[in-house]
Amino acid sequence: MSIPESTVEPSHPAPHRARAPAWQLLLALFLAPAAFSTQVMAAYVVAARLCAAGSTPQLPLVLLHATAVLAAAVGFGFALLLWRRTRNEKPGDVEEAIDRGDGRTRFLALCGLYGSLVFLLAVMVDASAVAFFGACPGLPIPG
Repeated sequence: MSIPESTVEPSHPAPHRARAPAWQLLLALFLAPAAFSTQVMAAYVVAARLCAAGSTPQLPLVLLHATAVLAAAVGFGFALLLWRRTRNEKPGDVEEAIDRGDGRTRFLALCGLYGSLVFLLAVMVDASAVAFFGACPGLPIPG
């Protein structure tokens, strides 16, 4: 007894992979987290050095935080763009993309979308610390 061969070929799990270039997918997944971690580390170094020297690092910190917000927003934008390009990759809604794993490109774009949103919010909260607490909180104001 032989097993009958199927005439139906299984579909590829990521049929829209050509619509999402790898470099865009990497930016969507990693730009916002990289912006947040760079922001936290660089802001600590800049504030520690300049506050200890007695100067106010307001402008360098504002530029650093603005760059981080912009980079995280670009990462979120790429994730949103890729999600829109691949949202019809497989039938079903967001829950089915997560549960079944069909539509790999759509799933990765969705991970980038959620992750970028979380890190964009974290970057904005961290940037707001300079506005609310000043560049050198806890130190006497020079002058």
